[in-house]
This record gives sequence, C-alpha cells and structure tokens, in this order.
Amino acid sequence: MSIAACDACKRDPDTHSFSYVTKWATYHVFYTSFAKLKDVANSEAILAHIRGALAPIGAEPWLWVVDCDAFAMRHAMSLKPLMDIARFMRDNYANQLAGMYILNSGTLLKGTIAHIMPMFDATFQRKLTYLSGSALQLMPELEKIGWGRTETTVLVATIAAYRAGGMRP
Repeated sequence: MSIAACDACKRDPDTHSFSYVTKWATYHVFYTSFAKLKDVANSEAILAHIRGALAPIGAEPWLWVVDCDAFAMRHAMSLKPLMDIARFMRDNYANQLAGMYILNSGTLLKGTIAHIMPMFDATFQRKLTYLSGSALQLMPELEKIGWGRTETTVLVATIAAYRAGGMRP
C-alpha cells in the first residue's frame, strides 16, 4: 500500500515516523521509531502525518508497532505532543486500533506511559503488548502471539533497518 507523505516529510523523510509496513491477517500494520524522529514538538504536524497515513485504510482495523529502542529524554520532555496523540487515538481510533506493540520500553518510557494511561479505559489499556529484544529476538516473540512468518519477517526487517540507520519503511 502506498501512503502519501505529509508536506514536512516530503522535504525531510525523517521529520515524522508513522509508516505503513505490512498487513497481518485483517490488520494493517504501522510502525513508529524514535530513532531518527526529528519533529517531537509540533502536535498539529504530527497528527496531520498520522491522519494522512491512516486515511487510505478507512475504517479497517490496524495495529501500531512503536519501537522505543531510541526513546530519549528529548522525547519524554515533549509530553504535550504525546498527550495530544493519545487523545487523538482515543477520540478517533479507539475501535479501529486493534492493538499496540510497545518494543523495548525502558524506565523513562514506562514513566511516560504511566502518565498517559489514566486517559484510557481498561479496554484500550488491554490493547497494549510489551515486547523486548533485538529485531531478530522479536521474531519468535511475535510468532508466539500469532504473527505469521511472512509478516514477522517484513516487520523485523523494517525494525533492523531503522535501528541501523538505514532506509525508511
């Protein structure tokens, strides 16, 4: 599936990070990485990017893989955009967002998530799955929870490329 880039990402592909990766079962899979993310403060631009990426799938269900391997203090200090994204997801995609896979969440991110979670009901909170490991170590973890080999391979390759500073998904 081809997703049109937002205006900021047309100028610099590392401005935002919310990209379509693959389809698993009936779910579209989107990936976010903090590794090369440049815009951590402009809520409106970030939300426009996410809206644009989700528009082609309409009301179909989707999963969000959030790779926190490079989550740093500069991301945690940008709490307003994180809160805005959380509200946006709650208000617009609570039913379509079938699950979130949080990869390699350290202490800093866990504290940030604890601050955001009270705005979500228990049903939404149960959609979170925490996984840890290198890109390759994640493959059996994803397969254990039902991911197919093809989809897992595509996602793991995306994670590895992003973490290595290579191409964008």
